[in-house]
Formats: sequence, structure tokens, C-alpha cells
Amino acid sequence: MVGVRRAGLPLKLDAITKGDNNCFFNAVFAQTRRCDVAQELAAGGVAAITSPHDLRIKVARFAKRSRLAVVDEFKRRYYETHPEELWDEMWSRMEKDEEWADAITVQATAWFLHHDINIV
Repeated sequence: MVGVRRAGLPLKLDAITKGDNNCFFNAVFAQTRRCDVAQELAAGGVAAITSPHDLRIKVARFAKRSRLAVVDEFKRRYYETHPEELWDEMWSRMEKDEEWADAITVQATAWFLHHDINIV
């Protein structure tokens, strides 16, 4: 957090993120519990998120079912660089506990939440 403060970034950390191979979803879930963020999400139509695992499942389902043009384009580009694994197979794997989030997961989470995600 020292580096964040030194850089003058407007970030808030309520607690250290648990490093249990679910750290991305733990960290994002913690932010969704902040009153201002929870209100923004609710106003934006994002259903209540009850746990890091619930967030993981909701993001995966969003990615599998979304018909947004931006997600369709992302999926097309995914196949250009990941021909060995189908999109839905990747998201079924991502639904499992302790599966590490990658850049694809971070982007899909941002779209699902209608929120920017800054990783420091």
C-alpha cells in the first residue's frame, strides 16, 4: 500500500487480500462490499454478489451467455490465440475454486460489473 500512496493513486484497501489462489475474486468481492460500490452496482442492475465464489460463477455465466458486441469480438480474438480450448470450456474451468484469473477473466469481470478494474 505504501507504493499506492506514494503514487497518489485514489485506491482504498480495507484489508489485505487473502492469498488462497482465489485472490482476484477475493479482492474484487471485497470492493463490491464497499457501500458506494455496492450502490453503483445495484443502480447498474448488477445482482447482489454474496461471496467471491458467487462472483466467479456470475462472471463465468455472463461470459458464456453475453451477446454484447464487445464480448463477441473478445471471444473471436480469444479463438485466434487459444485454439486449444473452447470459450465455454475455459469459462467452465474458471468456475472452479482456486482457478487463477487471467487477463480474459479480468476484462470479463469489468464488463460484468460495468466498472473499470485497476490492478496495482
